[in-house]
Amino acid sequence: MSSAKKSSKKTEFQAIRTVSSDISSDKGELQAINAVPSDISSDKTSDNDDFQAINAISSDKTNQKQGNKEKTLLDIFEDGLEHSVSELAEILGLSRPRTRAIVSSLVSQKKLTTIGANKNRKYQLSPINKEQ
Repeated sequence: MSSAKKSSKKTEFQAIRTVSSDISSDKGELQAINAVPSDISSDKTSDNDDFQAINAISSDKTNQKQGNKEKTLLDIFEDGLEHSVSELAEILGLSRPRTRAIVSSLVSQKKLTTIGANKNRKYQLSPINKEQ
């Protein structure tokens, strides 16, 4: 083998050795990266607990607001008149779908009764609530 070929083979061998050590180094980095998900996973559990706590507080506030809206809506009916969802929405400053949801809740609780059907439907205090 000529000295040029030997030199060329030696250079190739050194290049392969360098690549090999780079790969070994990369393996170490990959192992470190693969260890991260378990740390992240414990953080996610903590984050999930935090999220559930925040969600519970938010739910309580939503229920309080719902209760306040229901009380305000029932106060409107103290006039003894019948009211449509559109009238109530305008008075409360809410959208008709939101007002309809609150009214439906009060109907299911038997605090309001319905009069008429569909587009002509109006609501009034149920007889039980009128006595109280």
